[in-house]
Amino acid sequence: MFAMLFMLRIDYDEQRGKSLLAYFDEHGLTRYEKGVEVRGAWVSQDRRVVYVVAAADTSEQIAAASRDLHEFGRLDFHPVVDAFQL
Repeated sequence: MFAMLFMLRIDYDEQRGKSLLAYFDEHGLTRYEKGVEVRGAWVSQDRRVVYVVAAADTSEQIAAASRDLHEFGRLDFHPVVDAFQL
């Protein structure tokens, strides 16, 4: 199993922030189609950063999820750490 911590920087916009949280509520805390499970998503106190912890069976699945997260809402995406094996 591989895991990765993602940090998504957002220019705070209440509607956009709600839609991102709704996305994780609806999809992120279950299973991605690509076999990646988001184990948690947290929003920083200033609501400008979303932290996401994801897990998958392979590093390729993690890479696919990172592309999905990057494309969602055209957010500025930064991996906090490289994928690591659990």
